[in-house]
Parts: sequence; C-alpha cells; structure tokens
Amino acid sequence: MPYYERDAKAIAKLHSELGKIGLPLVRVRKLNGILNAIEMQVEDEFVNREVVDALFAALLLAVESLNASGVQDFMRHVEECRSSTAKRLSMRAVGGR
Repeated sequence: MPYYERDAKAIAKLHSELGKIGLPLVRVRKLNGILNAIEMQVEDEFVNREVVDALFAALLLAVESLNASGVQDFMRHVEECRSSTAKRLSMRAVGGR
C-alpha cells in the first residue's frame, strides 16, 4: 500500500503552525483532531476527496471562530495546504504520485 509522505508532511506542517498561535490546550486539541482526520485521509491510497474537502472546510470554520493573534497566518497556511493537497490528489486520480 503506497504511503503519500508529502501529503502527510504538509499536514504535519499545519500542526506545527497551529502550535505557534498560542491557543488554550482545549482549542488546540479540537483543531488537532480535525488535522489528524485530514492526515489519515490523505496519507494512503484510500482517500475520499469529498471527505478531505469537508474536513478542510470544517478546519477553516473552526479557525475562523477564534479570536487570537496569528489566526490569519494560520488560515493562509491552511488554504495553501488545501490547494496543494487538492492538486496532488488530482494527480493521484490520473495515475501520478
């Protein structure tokens, strides 16, 4: 079974960026839960594109509700990750890696 390390590392970077915001632990745990779900979807060949899109949308909604410095930068990172992940998933769908 193929493991898509590049996609997993992209999500790991979001985990790291999230830690820089300085949110209370309970908020970080909730957002990490969504990030973990995204990572589980994109790291192997059994990916459901609609689920990935919904999880990224959920992450953005959860982040938008936060009132903390650094949130806008994190949202920019999420959007970049979402876009690059979508491109890689499209490449996978046509047989690329």
